[in-house]
Amino acid sequence: MARSRKRGGGARPIQVGEQIRSALSEVLRDGILKDPRLAGSSLITITEVKMTPDLKLGRAYVSIYGENADDVIEGLNAASKIVQREIAERLELRYTPKIDFARDDSIAYGAKIEKLLKDIKSEDE
Repeated sequence: MARSRKRGGGARPIQVGEQIRSALSEVLRDGILKDPRLAGSSLITITEVKMTPDLKLGRAYVSIYGENADDVIEGLNAASKIVQREIAERLELRYTPKIDFARDDSIAYGAKIEKLLKDIKSEDE
């Protein structure tokens, strides 16, 4: 009797997402993207890539240290075809997924919470 497969994707989307995160980090590090919106930012980090179960779409979450975060996201999304080509060259996947970039504010949010907690602690002392 044949086993039925769940339609959740299992661990494969997580594995592919991690491979793509690594490849995207290399693309940024190597300076392949020449968009001027990316040049002004001092630090861009790909924190996570979430893939759809069919592995055809991915959302890359980007943490940006700098003031022009919205411009950086626009620049990355504008360069999505170049990014897709670079991923195809670096990874051996049946289909090269389309990548959408979104801002990840979790690090900034965590720093804000930590500052508030320190302020409360200093007020108590």
